[in-house]
Parts: sequence; structure tokens; C-alpha cells
Amino acid sequence: MSDSSSSILDGPSVAAPAGQTSDFDHPGGSHQLGYFAIIFCGVVATLATLSRLCSRLVMKPRVFGFEEGFLVCALGLFAGFNCMCYKIAIYPGFLVHQWNVRLRDIENFSYRLHLASNFYGLTLLFVKLAILVDWSHLFNPRKLRNSMFWTIRVLLVVNTVYYLAAFFLETFRCTPRQKMWDPLYRGGHCPIHADVLNIVSSVLNLASDVIILALPQWIIWRLNLTKAKKAGVSVLFVIGIFATVCGIARMVYSVQTLSSSDYTYVYTAVGLWSLGELTSGFLVIGVPALPKLYRSLYSEPGSFLRRVLGRHTANSGGGHHIGSSDLPPWRRTSPSSRAPRDPWDVYDNDHYDLLSVQPGQATHMEAGQDPSYSVELPKYAVLREDQMDVISQSKV
Repeated sequence: MSDSSSSILDGPSVAAPAGQTSDFDHPGGSHQLGYFAIIFCGVVATLATLSRLCSRLVMKPRVFGFEEGFLVCALGLFAGFNCMCYKIAIYPGFLVHQWNVRLRDIENFSYRLHLASNFYGLTLLFVKLAILVDWSHLFNPRKLRNSMFWTIRVLLVVNTVYYLAAFFLETFRCTPRQKMWDPLYRGGHCPIHADVLNIVSSVLNLASDVIILALPQWIIWRLNLTKAKKAGVSVLFVIGIFATVCGIARMVYSVQTLSSSDYTYVYTAVGLWSLGELTSGFLVIGVPALPKLYRSLYSEPGSFLRRVLGRHTANSGGGHHIGSSDLPPWRRTSPSSRAPRDPWDVYDNDHYDLLSVQPGQATHMEAGQDPSYSVELPKYAVLREDQMDVISQSKV
């Protein structure tokens, strides 16, 4: 390499503005801010995911659906995003002005930024898929074709199509791809500008965040509950407000890329807000699971492990009889602890497991009945048989 080429590579990646001079020894910015944000957001996202998975373990039946699969995929992709951010935090650091970064170092920064953009989009896709599928089951369990049903379906399709399209546009926006991160590459072309792609992404992300934030509130505040209970339930779903705030801040910094060549500063600021936005997505699906997990952990010592491991005490007799000794610890009550009450009285502490039965199915199997119409009952299922006599009487 010639001396002239070496001097160019050792020079600043962009010219310093008036009144500023390049300082490679003390470039400014912050390494600690990046480390803290990455570690904190990674821990919070992991805990939110674990709370969701553990809450499914204590449910009966213990079923993991598509939403849990999407959530685990999102956590893996989020780890990739954090890895790229961590490498940027090592060098050049967060919020470092580009005129304090040598030209030879900008290639590594640009390449890691490109990978981080792909990880960001895919993580957000799987987080939103997990949230929308979960809310489809939670707020519309009977799958009625109402406004909630169609809104969620439209959001699922739009988000999937957009984020997959954005992934391919970001991956192949330059020909050859090396031109995306190599500032010294000559030739090729980039028909799609990364700045425009980031702005469009920020706007659509924000719109999607607002709709997802409003969906559960629209359902909760129409329930036949007291205002205090509605407020208590709605608090579990307002974590999305922080995702909206992060989305707005990310959009503001993305717009600045159109008029600024200080990419190392602006894009690391975008990365910080992206960390907050993604972490908020994990909290949106993880926080509502905390009350169920908390009740299981503290209802009685050891009850959580017994549920996870599926260990239940059996009666000493040969047959099985449903009694207080068979019930899970949190269902047991001593006779003296309950006051006599009317059979139709229902209290807040009463919980009953319900069995979902498809149309055309029976809740139990009678003698000689077709086995295809039978349903396997859970261990503590309660069978109820109603008999109705209809008497026709003529008018007098």
C-alpha cells in the first residue's frame, strides 16, 4: 500500500465541521452507556421471556403455542442484535462523532450496522407475531369474526409482508453487497438508500406500535367490570407506551440521517432507542404473565415445582376419588375456613378449570357412543348433567 493510501485510511472518515478538529485519541462518546444499555435490555428481555414460558408451565394443560415459539425465536434474534451493538460499543463506541473515527475503521462499523439492522427487523417481526397471536387467543378465544379478529389478522399479514420485504431490501440494496460497508469500493450501485429505508421503517413501526397498544385497551374498557378493576387490568397492557416513545425517538433520529453525514453518532442513537423498543416488545407479552406466575410461586411453598414437574399426590385406595387431598395445594381449603353459603354464591377466590369442547363433541363418553365424539377429561373435571321436563298444557 502506498504512503498516500495509508495516509487517507489513517485520516478522518468525514471532514470535521467548522470549529471542530478530529481527535482519534479522545474521540468522545461513551462505551459505558452502550454496555449498560445492552446488558440491561438483554437481561430484561430474557426475564420477560422466562416469565411467559414459566407461566405456561403452571397452566393446565401445559401447552406451548405458536406465540411461545415466536417469542423464543425473537429472543435468539435479539441476542444477535445485542452482539452487533456490543461490538460497536467496544469500538468506536456510542454517540461518537464520525470525524473522530479513522476511515480504515468505518468499514467494520458499517458492516456491523448492516447486520444489526437485519437483526432488528426480524426480532421486531417475531415479537409482534407473538403478541398478536397471543392476543388473538386472549381477547377472542371463540374466534368470532368480529372487528378484533380482522384487525389482528390484517396486522399479522401486514407486519409479516413488510418486515420480510424490508429484510431483503436491506440485504440486497447494493450491487455488489460489499458496497454497503466498504467506503473505498469503486463501481456498483445502490438503488435503495438506507436512510430512506430506515425512515419508512420507523414510521410503519410507530403506526403498528400504536395500534397494538390500543387493541387491548379497547377490549378491556368495554368489559362489564368496575372502573378500578378495568384500570388494574389495563395497567398490565400499557407497557406498550414505552415502545411507542422509543419508536418516536427512533424516528426523529432516523430523519436526521437525511441531512447529516455524522453516521456514527446518529445511528448509534437510533440503536439505543431500538434497544428500548425491542425490550418493550418482550415486556408487552411477558408482564401480563407475572400475576399468574406470582400466585403460583407464593400460594404455597413447593406448589410451583409440583406443577412444573407434574407431580400430584395419589389416594391410598385402588380407585380414584376427587377430594381435597387430590386437589393442587392452591385449591385446598379446610372445612372450617369456609362459612356456609348458598350453592349459587360465587366468590373472587373461586376458580374452576373449563374444558373447551368443539361443536358436535360430548363432554364424556356414554356406553355404546361413537369414540370419535369423546373428549379426554382433565383429572379434576366436573361433570354436570341437566335434565329438563317440558310439559305442554292447553289454555283454559
